[in-house]
Amino acid sequence: MTDVHAYLPDRPVIFTQEELSWLSWLEHLAVAPGLSTAYAWTQAGLSRDATTDMPLSEQALCAAVTARFNGCFFCASVHARLASHLTGRPEDLQLLLDRGVDVDLGPRWNVLVAAAVALSATPSLFGPEHVRCLRGVGFDDAGIAELVDRVASCNEANRLTLSLGEPRAFFRKADSLFDQEEAPQ
Repeated sequence: MTDVHAYLPDRPVIFTQEELSWLSWLEHLAVAPGLSTAYAWTQAGLSRDATTDMPLSEQALCAAVTARFNGCFFCASVHARLASHLTGRPEDLQLLLDRGVDVDLGPRWNVLVAAAVALSATPSLFGPEHVRCLRGVGFDDAGIAELVDRVASCNEANRLTLSLGEPRAFFRKADSLFDQEEAPQ
């Protein structure tokens, strides 16, 4: 069997807010440049709906946390970049990427991070204490249900992304294993 990692000398080794491309291991799933924004909305189930119970900025934060926890470089890049833009807190998002999900980001964000991590763990560690903490920072039942739904969607998208390809540090014209006769030199 071919070692796919031998084909990926430009695979990211640190989490980043920079745009990454993605190399599909399946011929018809390649992601073209510029599609990461569409990916962020569709794969993670983020909602632009004005009637949502959870602000879009916090949806993006939870998506970034989930991706960081799951080790999904591509998804973490997409969602951290979006959360940085929406929250105006790029330094905090970079701190999350650099140091991981145990970083102190302030009271409200710490509660969101803890809930997202607990929901992403297998088996889930989310429980009544998380619900109490979320209520303590202003979430009602509808907002908590939305957070659970958003994190579950992100978790699923991370698993799919991690199972079907690899992130690339930059995009190449032949960005598919199937477009190459042999491994890059």
